[in-house]
Amino acid sequence: MKQALPPDINKLGGIGGDIPGEMKASSFGAAKLQLNAFADAIFKHPNCKGLYSADEQAAVKELVIGKALEYLKEAGVKPEDAMKLVRDNLIKIHHQQTVDHQVISGSDHGVRHVIQSNVAHTLHALDALPDGLVSPKDKLMAMQIMIDHDLGYTTDAAKGDLGASKDHPLASAAYLEMGGQNSGVFTDDDQKFMRDAVLKHSYPFGLDQPLKFSNDAERRQSIAGIISVVDAMGTTGDTKCPAIFREGLNFDILANLRLGGKEHEEEAKQLLHDVIDNALREGKISQEVAEGYHMAVSYDMNFFGAGMIVPQFGGELLGTQMEQSGDGYALHINFGVSENIKNLAVAFNGADVVGAFDKAAGDLFKLSKKELDSGKPQPNLGVAAKAVEGSEIPQTFERGAVKLTMTPLGDEKINQDWRDVRDNDDATWVPFTVSHPKPPEPRVDE
Repeated sequence: MKQALPPDINKLGGIGGDIPGEMKASSFGAAKLQLNAFADAIFKHPNCKGLYSADEQAAVKELVIGKALEYLKEAGVKPEDAMKLVRDNLIKIHHQQTVDHQVISGSDHGVRHVIQSNVAHTLHALDALPDGLVSPKDKLMAMQIMIDHDLGYTTDAAKGDLGASKDHPLASAAYLEMGGQNSGVFTDDDQKFMRDAVLKHSYPFGLDQPLKFSNDAERRQSIAGIISVVDAMGTTGDTKCPAIFREGLNFDILANLRLGGKEHEEEAKQLLHDVIDNALREGKISQEVAEGYHMAVSYDMNFFGAGMIVPQFGGELLGTQMEQSGDGYALHINFGVSENIKNLAVAFNGADVVGAFDKAAGDLFKLSKKELDSGKPQPNLGVAAKAVEGSEIPQTFERGAVKLTMTPLGDEKINQDWRDVRDNDDATWVPFTVSHPKPPEPRVDE
């Protein structure tokens, strides 16, 4: 395999001339200092103002640099090889973060999803296993798979067509075949495993039995299973909401578009263009970030996309935990059902309410044809969300390697503003009050 990054990824979003070039270090301490400085040079570049939030910067430094160097050192990798791998990963992440701010695909595919959710929860699960079941190299490969798994979304085809974006695992795997990984870190066998895991990440598999780690084949299958589960559970606003809609006003525009219908698309676009221009004038974002947002709104903002994002605010990911299950382990996912569900159901007459949970059910609890023929139902997490909301009793579903709990987040009364929205004949451009969950903490240690 070639060892250079694919050319379109190695551009560093047009800021490469201002970022340090090749780096060398004889110790891991020196490598960490230089890599943190490299990351800061990206974060603080004038063109990148507003591209990374403070919590996203912290997650990149803690996980992509700190945790990776920890595993690399434990795996006996040379500091110079470790530095090259981490530097390449910082470039890949910046490429994904930049492109993610130029499209509205219905969900985040930048730092929030890739690092704060996927990498953090994957490492949390693997670090929770008893000593000896997985190695530092295993954890490093799992992190690498997550960093690489959505690179396919950055292709021109995926940016411009929803159908093509569904094939993003193929493009992600092609990127790996073009560029490969650092030969000083991963063997050919390692790279084949990672490429296959990237290729299959959108299709959770091997989950009918508990996760096992007694031999190489079981261990790698279980790691790939954990990766696909963690990726599939990213359906709520705290892990998947696109950056532009994390502000309350922008969500109002989105929800009103979904409520008002396709005829309000141009009005919604103009309101968002105004928001972007105001942020630029106030110095909150750079000209380059503003241009990316304007492009995303002009080409991608529509009624259909609004319907993909609004349901994300019906809940949040409360956490994950690795638990013993039979003769193996299961990853326990805890979804919080937000009081927003009540308000969304009122305003939208039951539509656009539980899509985030239904998507997770479809990915995590697909049953075999034999099971379906026997009459075994697929858990409907959307129905469960409505049942749990307002109650004090969580509901739990189990499937071999996965356990999923729906936990109510409170019994708040329906906001009168939302009822007014439903009852108003001209129910567009009214204020929506939603609770915006914070992104998951980057820390993976207990």
